[in-house]
Amino acid sequence: MDRIGIVVKADDAAQRKADELESWLTKRGIEVIQKKNFPHGRKGLHHNKTFAPSDLFCIFVLGGDGTFLSAVRWIGNQKIPVIGVKFGETGFLAETAENDLFTVTELILNRKFSIEPRMRLLVKVIRGETERASETVLNDVVVNKGALARLAYIKTYLDDYNLTTYRADGLIVATPTGSTAYSLAAGGPIIHPAVPGIVMTPICPFTLTNRPLIVPDSVTITIRLAKKIEAGADFIQTQAVYDLVRFGEAIKRAEDMGLCEKTAILPGIIVPRSAGMLKYMNANVPGIEVPDEMIDRMKSAADPKAEGIKIVLELIEGVKAMSGIKGVHLQAIECEQILPQVIEDAGLLPRPKI
Repeated sequence: MDRIGIVVKADDAAQRKADELESWLTKRGIEVIQKKNFPHGRKGLHHNKTFAPSDLFCIFVLGGDGTFLSAVRWIGNQKIPVIGVKFGETGFLAETAENDLFTVTELILNRKFSIEPRMRLLVKVIRGETERASETVLNDVVVNKGALARLAYIKTYLDDYNLTTYRADGLIVATPTGSTAYSLAAGGPIIHPAVPGIVMTPICPFTLTNRPLIVPDSVTITIRLAKKIEAGADFIQTQAVYDLVRFGEAIKRAEDMGLCEKTAILPGIIVPRSAGMLKYMNANVPGIEVPDEMIDRMKSAADPKAEGIKIVLELIEGVKAMSGIKGVHLQAIECEQILPQVIEDAGLLPRPKI
């Protein structure tokens, strides 16, 4: 037992106590690895793809439940005990308070403790036949409707059994640990950590029969967003399109399935203002893929604004040539005044009747 980790909330009081704990442990011949947990959006454990050293005896977490969950992500699939010390607003996962920290630490160093295992969820995102992501989570998984105005239609299966289709703003699937988080706020029950169960809690369901449900932890829960056409969608608006080749392949598949005859498909087109904007969307916005040559084109342009408009006109011409397209959803972020001219130059007037 010669290495211990400390994960600390971005808070002055928590940082002072973490430094005090590090000094206390170092005097006893223990090497300390301290990690700072910055708020979401700043570089820190949220964005750090490295994992905690495998030989850590334990990790102290000085913060709230958010900091605790960041520490769990840092651990990954390694079996390293975590001790929560409450410094945040919410402390369901904290085991001790600030005033008892050194008493508890002394007991841990003398091996006078017990370990309480917590179950986690293995989550996979599958599109078509391709697995797009796989993650192990301690708290919960949330499927929601995002920015859509309509309700989400969420088909849910337990193993191979078709359980129900939720009509709601979303669905939370939570472990016993996660049952005290978002699920609780949405009206779900609290599950004792020793209970081998999973709670499924709909978010603002549009029916009295869609209530929270607890199922065994042995089942595989499959969640599928019901087809928008089956749900009565008048049109389908896509994410912003910059790669005409890939988008054309997707439209061809939609045509082969007969989808283009049943509803209107409107590709999203956002006027790029700079190479940086394209790089940001390519890296951070799910579903948007920007070809490298387009980014390079914007980067080398003498007038990025004019080049962005030229790119948009080319994209509009490209999608207009696709037989399954009924229109476009054109956007110009923080430069909306250029839209009338773009619409006229693209030959989008008069508006088609569909």
